[in-house]
Amino acid sequence: MPELHVETYASREIASAVAAREVVLQDGTHLRLRRPTSEDYEDIKSFYEELSQESRYNRFNGFVRTDLPARLDAEADGDDRVALAAWRPGRVIAVGNYARLREPRVAEVAFAVADDFQGRGVATQILERLTEIAVERGVDRFVAQVEASNTAMRRVFDHAGFCVREVAPGELLVSLDIPATETTPQPVEEHDQIGLVASLRSVLAPAQADVVPA
Repeated sequence: MPELHVETYASREIASAVAAREVVLQDGTHLRLRRPTSEDYEDIKSFYEELSQESRYNRFNGFVRTDLPARLDAEADGDDRVALAAWRPGRVIAVGNYARLREPRVAEVAFAVADDFQGRGVATQILERLTEIAVERGVDRFVAQVEASNTAMRRVFDHAGFCVREVAPGELLVSLDIPATETTPQPVEEHDQIGLVASLRSVLAPAQADVVPA
């Protein structure tokens, strides 16, 4: 029966979209990584709201409302935007995502980790899984804008082999060619750097309307 076949296929798609992966941090803490659904919106919003002022500023490069990023993560389409949440029982403790840019096959990657879980390898676990998903979907370069003062995320990117360039005082552009992660990351050429920074700013510009004073 065609209807049964379609229903089964849709069920497999839903199951695949939220498939969970159990991970263990170096300190023995068990986490569950999975792609969120629209039903996780309130949990993700609460996670962002519970971040310290410094952590929220580092994540969004400013002070922003939490409803929009929480909605984007909860309703990520799995192609242009992919999100992963790390869970402890009854609580989101980290969210990572990537969003495709106008530059072909390039995506901006970003993370936020609960203050009591920072420095424990959560972001690295999420980055590894996001990299696997990106390869499956034809993305071959990750980039991110990072404040020079954000030492926690700089450590994550340094450990993963990202190349770092200063594009403005206190502002860094980090990049990683995903197929080269097992060898030596390929640096971003100067002309590519200009295009990537422009793409990032064009994507981030609309969010500036939500920036409010500290």
